[in-house]
Amino acid sequence: IDTNKKYQIRYTFTATGKIKGKKPAVIASKASLLPAGKTVKGVLYWDSYVPYYKIKVPKKKKVTISFNCKINGEMKLQILAFKGKELRSINKKGKMDGKDSVNWWDVWEKGKHKVSVKLAEGTYYIRLLDFSGRGQYYTMKWK
Repeated sequence: IDTNKKYQIRYTFTATGKIKGKKPAVIASKASLLPAGKTVKGVLYWDSYVPYYKIKVPKKKKVTISFNCKINGEMKLQILAFKGKELRSINKKGKMDGKDSVNWWDVWEKGKHKVSVKLAEGTYYIRLLDFSGRGQYYTMKWK
């Protein structure tokens, strides 16, 4: 870069993470409903911000969660459900884990990814975590 020249930079800003005007909740019990087929845009922060999205599965079926990650890095996805007042993870077979068990899906790199699991009818929570230390910009939807 020549420090004696003037440069022009073009940029755009994209609103992220809102469902019906609300930001994603940082605790599951306050999560907004993400309707099937609706795309949400969001940013993960490596230090503390962990968004939750609520989904309602109307009948037992295979659920597919699609992502488009914009940054190379390790992102993790959890599917969770309440058992009483306790939030528990759902494993890759669609079953609720035991009290001290934790399951997640790894999303390792930039680009499009899909996670599929057969779920029973009910309310579930999608939790996203950044493990790379770089943060992540993503779009996500489910069907």
